[in-house]
Amino acid sequence: MLLYVWSREFPTAQVNIYGLVSLKAFYLPWAMLALDVIFGSPIMPDLLGIMAGHLYYFLTVLYLLSSEKHILKTPNWVYPFTSVILLLKFSIHCIASFIIIFFRIEN
Repeated sequence: MLLYVWSREFPTAQVNIYGLVSLKAFYLPWAMLALDVIFGSPIMPDLLGIMAGHLYYFLTVLYLLSSEKHILKTPNWVYPFTSVILLLKFSIHCIASFIIIFFRIEN
């Protein structure tokens, strides 16, 4: 999915595959799918990633350009949780740093 979305955002970027083939980023998801077919890997994860990436890109970029409606906008009730999570992460980092300094734990 990430590869597909990146390839849509930067379609003219030049990408090398194993230093052998140079192509535009627009074709990279399909080239990776072809490589998986050649190497005998299952193609279903790649196809699902391409479909999910296309759906995400369509809903966040293409649909927004044509209708100016945000379908995948983050709900407002989520934003207060982000500050709590950041505070918790910072607290854990401070406690871990204190433990490392106090007990002189070596990595």
